[in-house]
Amino acid sequence: MWYTTSAEPNLDGYLFLYTGNGNGAYKPVKNNAASFKNNMDVQGRVWYSSGYRGVYDSFGSVGSTRMVGNLVNTYNENASISMGGF
Repeated sequence: MWYTTSAEPNLDGYLFLYTGNGNGAYKPVKNNAASFKNNMDVQGRVWYSSGYRGVYDSFGSVGSTRMVGNLVNTYNENASISMGGF
């Protein structure tokens, strides 16, 4: 698990948190995410490249049908995340 409340143009240096289960604890977030969950009231995107470039996966805000799911275009190839305002 990893979370943010803002856009991150480069996920380098961020680590997954230890939650008591799973094998990803303390591993880099960049290029290692397979899924997402959005707990915010804004839509977001996970981008293939740093600086919000390349292909992306979109996710909806809290309560939408697409607030949780697997990454498709950026599966284990994720480098930045943007929130709202597309």
